[in-house]
Amino acid sequence: MDPLAGRVNVPATSELTIAIVSGATEFARSLMARWQSERMIPGFIALAVEAAFGLLPQCDLVVVGDVPKDRLPQLVKSLDPSARPVICVVEPGEYGQVRESFPHLLLLRRDEYWTDNTVLFAGECLRRRHAVSRALRAEQVLAASQGHTTLGKYVVEMRHNINNALTSVLGNAELVLLNEESFSAETRAQIETIRNTALRLHEIMQRFWSLEAEMKAGDRGWQEVERASRTTARSERNSAAG
Repeated sequence: MDPLAGRVNVPATSELTIAIVSGATEFARSLMARWQSERMIPGFIALAVEAAFGLLPQCDLVVVGDVPKDRLPQLVKSLDPSARPVICVVEPGEYGQVRESFPHLLLLRRDEYWTDNTVLFAGECLRRRHAVSRALRAEQVLAASQGHTTLGKYVVEMRHNINNALTSVLGNAELVLLNEESFSAETRAQIETIRNTALRLHEIMQRFWSLEAEMKAGDRGWQEVERASRTTARSERNSAAG
């Protein structure tokens, strides 16, 4: 059975995945075989042309090759190059026509070096996509860190007010209990409950003293994430400019 009749998954040594869409089994086999000599091997999903017109699996890059000329325009539109990079390997004689029809498509000629060029080109696309993904994750960590820091600052600021209120409740409860003979057993039990609850709340609030140290550690982590994000963004700009 032709493995490209449906979908074939190949395990990866990295977290990145490439979908290979082709009308010929040999195209996918040659490309995957060439990739085995690389240090980092992405995961592969091999798809026949017709299968790619359905819901394309989650992937970081699409490589298209050996697709009939009359099917290529519809296939390119269905793949949506804006969602992820799409590399199309075409015959040298078709390069100019495809380039004119799809000026924004990443094109490579199907010459004797096509597997080397595809791996090189795809590797650069994956590195850029991975860098962008790391930058986005850094921004998410940064946003979460800022939110936790803001909450911690608010709790620390309110700590003194809450402690003062608890001290007042606790002190008045102790004063009332000095004259416990004046109250019934039920009233004394209620006052003792108020005192014991205030004591427990006071103990809980004492734990918030450690928040200040945690907040400082969070601030340091936020600064490190921000520096990493800026460094990644600068590298991306330099790479794009180059």
